Amino acid sequence: MSVVTINRRRRTQAERTEESGQRMVDAGIRLILEKGPQKTTLREVGELAGYSRGLAGYHFGSKEGLFREILTHSRKQWVQELNATVGSKRGLEAMLAATDAFRRFLHKAPDHYRAMLLLWYESVGHASPVSAKLVEHHAAQRRDVKRWVEEGIVDGEIADDVDAEAVAAGFCSLMLGTVYQWQVNPKAFDLDRAFEEYKRWLTLALQVR
Repeated sequence: MSVVTINRRRRTQAERTEESGQRMVDAGIRLILEKGPQKTTLREVGELAGYSRGLAGYHFGSKEGLFREILTHSRKQWVQELNATVGSKRGLEAMLAATDAFRRFLHKAPDHYRAMLLLWYESVGHASPVSAKLVEHHAAQRRDVKRWVEEGIVDGEIADDVDAEAVAAGFCSLMLGTVYQWQVNPKAFDLDRAFEEYKRWLTLALQVR
């Protein structure tokens, strides 16, 4: 009888580090949702992820480091969803696609976004690495929307008297306000219906007739 040898590639140190980091990020999100950011500890994060008590501290350095990593991870997921949906679209079409992307992201990764919101709200009012990430994130969102509006104006699809910067601020405020209401009472808030109506508003408000 012949013996079949199966060659299993051993994972590299970098791969093992990435896996442990991901598991601890997931554990951190779970603890933030269960206990809140203030009561979440690195020791519990390491234990919940299945590692030693000290590994999370070694990996992230501090709770702020863990929180920054959670925000970075969640934003990366959002950007992937946005890019896959918007692609090369421009103007109003890009804004409508971004609205769909945001709705899908909330459905696919609600825990990630809830954790992001908790971290953001706690960081408001004092300077910290987390609040700096928040400023960076919001600025990037407004830049994207402003660019789409300006592209729509150049293409003749959006009226040339539209204030692109003001539209960008309003669009982002609408999205964040919707998320806040949905998180407060998800059963009383029809997310899909709201986003379809937002797309209709955008079309009516911006499209050249």
